[in-house]
Amino acid sequence: MKTILALLFLAACSSVKFDPFIKPEPKQAHQIVGIQESWIGKEVEVLDTHPFYAARFVNSRVSSKGVEVRTYRNSGGSASQARCTGILGCSGETKAIQCDHIFYISSGKITDRKRIGDCGEEDENFRAI
Repeated sequence: MKTILALLFLAACSSVKFDPFIKPEPKQAHQIVGIQESWIGKEVEVLDTHPFYAARFVNSRVSSKGVEVRTYRNSGGSASQARCTGILGCSGETKAIQCDHIFYISSGKITDRKRIGDCGEEDENFRAI
């Protein structure tokens, strides 16, 4: 009986393909693509009423081709970096963290969205609602 179970186990294991060189894609990469795509084609009212962007400073301009370009400034906090030279001394440096969210709007619809700066990873709070 043990021999039959062992043979069944080996047969089942041999049908599973294992490739140690295949790396799974990170979940975050899928979320970023989904968040970006969630904005394309949306009415501008979705952007105007979004909880994150409604609370941010916005700079709006219209290009020569009639495309409205909105830049939402997301500056907040700071990051500290320590710079060490030798055994005795380290000096800290603080820099502001800023990530600008840029929306391109044509005929009342969002046609593109970009992020520029020290943006890091996005979460679901940035998705179009």
